[in-house]
Amino acid sequence: MEMYGRPDDSPFLVHTPHLRDTEYVFNMLRSTVQGLSNSEVVSRLMKVGANKLPATKKPSNLWKFLMQFTEPLVIMLLVSCLVSILISEFADAIGILIAICIVNIVGFVQQQKSEKSAEALKRFVTHQSKVIRGGIQKEIDSTELVPGDIVVLTLGDRVPADLRIFESVDLSIEQEILSGEKKNIYKYSEPMDGDGSEAAWERNNMAYMGTIVTNGNGRGVTVGTGANTEFGRICSSVHNSENEETQTPLQESMSQLAKQLSTIACVVVAIIFLVGALQGKPLLDMFTIAVSLAVAAIPEGLPIVVTVTLALGVTRMSKKRAIIRVLPAVEALGAASVICSDKTGTITKMK
Repeated sequence: MEMYGRPDDSPFLVHTPHLRDTEYVFNMLRSTVQGLSNSEVVSRLMKVGANKLPATKKPSNLWKFLMQFTEPLVIMLLVSCLVSILISEFADAIGILIAICIVNIVGFVQQQKSEKSAEALKRFVTHQSKVIRGGIQKEIDSTELVPGDIVVLTLGDRVPADLRIFESVDLSIEQEILSGEKKNIYKYSEPMDGDGSEAAWERNNMAYMGTIVTNGNGRGVTVGTGANTEFGRICSSVHNSENEETQTPLQESMSQLAKQLSTIACVVVAIIFLVGALQGKPLLDMFTIAVSLAVAAIPEGLPIVVTVTLALGVTRMSKKRAIIRVLPAVEALGAASVICSDKTGTITKMK
């Protein structure tokens, strides 16, 4: 069942507000059509926090760059570079190091560009709102909205929080950000019939953060702010999916290749060293020969080819207005044989 508010603020909780009449919603929020008093706003702001999406702690650019070195094949190249230095093959070591730098710099720069593009989501949060407090209409910063505030909606406004509409004059709102469909939805104030399982864009007496008023005007009482809005839940799910440690088909293949090459290299070193020792040859010479062959077996150019190819794929996707945040995701999309979407083009992940 949908619930707005915070668990420790029971007076501000409203269960399925779209199924309730406005009198019930106002009672639960301890508000009226005249709005809240300034003292009550201050009290609620301290309890529920500002009306803004929670900021996610992002790693520093240095950390992001260093994380590029954790790829299995890159680790193998680093080991190969170290071994080349130990056996005085400095030319090979420099070549391998250059290859590693090219791979990591290209990957880091591309990731930075994609993250800047993804920050565009924040533009859907409006900065100013028209509210009624103590019977007086005023304009405030949207971050100061609290549950129970009365918000005035007019043509062209971007809805600053989740609202239960209680007054509507030819009010219609475009909800593409939620439904994926670019069309105007008429809004009214009467409670809906249903069981609470209706999708957000089907609730015609609700206005949600980030949507746009395209016609008429109306008023609504705030039932959800910040992370407790539908838009906040979308952002939260996006951040959660980013934190999931999943690998694309290409990453799995590269990891498997790195393991196989490591195993083969160790076996080759052991066999050559053992055979040479049994033949009575100098152990140091045999070790140097075995390690040199093992290093030669590692394809230093492979990470460069893969990274550059993926970067070109990201560039082509950007021309098609598609944002790719992680390079291997380009290959994952190419590996898909069937893509199922609804009529709006929305794609969901099934587990």
